[in-house]
Amino acid sequence: MKKSLLLVITLLIAMSVFSCDNEEDEAFVVENIDADRVILATNVDEMIAVSDIIVKVEIISQEEVELVDEHSGLVYFGYSNTEAKIKKVFKGNVNEKNIIITEDGYLNNGIYWTVDNYQRSKIGNEYIFFLKEYTDRHEDLNGKYYPVELTLSKYVIPKSNKKAKSVDETSIKELELFNIMTKDDVTEYKEWYKEVIAKLKLND
Repeated sequence: MKKSLLLVITLLIAMSVFSCDNEEDEAFVVENIDADRVILATNVDEMIAVSDIIVKVEIISQEEVELVDEHSGLVYFGYSNTEAKIKKVFKGNVNEKNIIITEDGYLNNGIYWTVDNYQRSKIGNEYIFFLKEYTDRHEDLNGKYYPVELTLSKYVIPKSNKKAKSVDETSIKELELFNIMTKDDVTEYKEWYKEVIAKLKLND
């Protein structure tokens, strides 16, 4: 689970079938696009250090953006502009009440296109995000943010008012992870999540 530059991609596609409990509970096929990657963090301390902002947010809306080849006119990938309301800032300066996060992952004709099994956030849910701001990019991305390390930079906050589960007790569905992820990747995610909880003092 490593972060990729959003627009620097190749068209090597690995397809897996996923019976979905998300995206309005529609069953769909997940297609992972192999991408050129820039690794910014290999552990939580590095992710904290390289993040421009670390925030707790509530997801307000999402707009899918399709990337179209100018020669063939074919859609070769897409992403979501996710509008998020700032609930708390753990690091960085955020002057806006709402920010836009670009998230890999969009659903089109029963196919969920993404990178490294990244599952975009859900409207109405709250998350902890570790984010970088776009710089020296196309004007459409100016002022927007992207997750530092894809899935490892996004952590859903449970809605339940019941006694809180430990991360190890929480299912991959509740963590909003695709069930095609390897056991090692799920384990890595949970270990990072536990460290995020401790370092940001989320249980205090």
